[in-house]
Amino acid sequence: MIKQPTCFKSLKGTLLDVLLTNKPTYFQKSFVCETGLSDHHKLVATFFKSTFAKIPSKDLQYRSFRNFKEPLFLNELDQLLIQDHLYNSQNPYSKLTKIYTDLLDKHAPIKIRRVRGNQAPFMNKELSKAIMNKSRIRNRYLKWPSRENFLALKISKNKSNSVLRKTKKQYFSDMSKGEDIHNRLFWNKIKPFMSTKGAIVNDNIIIEIEENKDIKVKEGKETIHIKEKDIISDEKILVELFNDHYTNIVKNSSGVSPVCLGNPSNTESDSHTVSEII
Repeated sequence: MIKQPTCFKSLKGTLLDVLLTNKPTYFQKSFVCETGLSDHHKLVATFFKSTFAKIPSKDLQYRSFRNFKEPLFLNELDQLLIQDHLYNSQNPYSKLTKIYTDLLDKHAPIKIRRVRGNQAPFMNKELSKAIMNKSRIRNRYLKWPSRENFLALKISKNKSNSVLRKTKKQYFSDMSKGEDIHNRLFWNKIKPFMSTKGAIVNDNIIIEIEENKDIKVKEGKETIHIKEKDIISDEKILVELFNDHYTNIVKNSSGVSPVCLGNPSNTESDSHTVSEII
């Protein structure tokens, strides 16, 4: 990367001090300079292009209660319990769980919303639309830098900043009115706004496997083979790894499996009635 003379024992000078790399595009503005510390050597320097990995987006799973009507839900639940003779069944708890879950999925379906990895806690629909509108006008101005587009960009910036201030104010106002707020929760919400240090942090869990394992992912119903020294960051695989570790923690630490009080081969053998469970 250095193409200028660095050693001047002779009048012409020679290129003695070099910087070698197999990734020249990772560096820029390589140069030599006189520092006065040496009689015949110059200092070689370069700039390294540092990159920051983008935080992956997150999928938030939630139930939509937009069209949920509690009286209708309870009435339909009561009818299903009577029709299925729940109180007289052998496995009332398992049957109740299935009936309730299926009915809840019907009245309040599960939906998935994708958000940014560093999503701001105060972000709402109004602020998101204002930011997208500002980005759209900015791209138009960069493509066609006219006076009209410049004024439109200025207006969109002012509107976006106004919505941002209003949203933050409402966020802190709602947080201070919460009855269940305590010191730890309060400072966890306040800290990112008091300093830029740690405001945008990738809190993903990454672990290194010490031995070969076969992990069965429940949702995909597939078995994934993990080799030793593999780096795991997938959330579903991490959940199964932690579940396997803590499920067998007694056996792995003592070498003896704990005594099971139930019947693991028949998980639906439940002698409790619904009234006892409730």
